[in-house]
Amino acid sequence: MARILLDSTVLIDALRGRSAAERLRMMRRDGDEPWVCAISVEEIWRGLRTSEEAAAMKLFRGLRVAPLGVAEVQRAGEWRRDFAETG
Repeated sequence: MARILLDSTVLIDALRGRSAAERLRMMRRDGDEPWVCAISVEEIWRGLRTSEEAAAMKLFRGLRVAPLGVAEVQRAGEWRRDFAETG
């Protein structure tokens, strides 16, 4: 069994029924653990279409959330601030 951290692109594809959705199902059948970080959850939720909210909740309920410490969250905030300034 492997722990696999999914990025936002994979999550979006899974929500929209693209090939990632089938790979995610296969991963679970093989006994692997799909994980997500809180930052990816925020990114996905921010960009959700209203019609996708129920599907997103179902997807997130099936994933483990990787814990983040203060240092990781501070870094994420710095990156978001810096990148927002540059567009």
